[in-house]
Amino acid sequence: RCGSSNCQLVATFANSCAVVVEPDTRAKSLQDLFVATDVDDRKAAVKAMKDCEAKHGNNQCSYWEIPTRTGKFCTGYDYGVYGQQ
Repeated sequence: RCGSSNCQLVATFANSCAVVVEPDTRAKSLQDLFVATDVDDRKAAVKAMKDCEAKHGNNQCSYWEIPTRTGKFCTGYDYGVYGQQ
């Protein structure tokens, strides 16, 4: 899906929520992308934000807003696999 020749795989996950956070100054390398996973999207969001802010400072990071059928954070989790809502 990448339209560029320099695409890189950042993280893989399955049946979990993944949240991506980057510094407000934009990611300059893969080390500036903070990905956290958890079945609870809020826990994943807290983990990713803490990691980014530890490197770039408080209030210097933002979530990627990826719209999904369950909200804006939880990507990659198939709720239907185990009959969960």
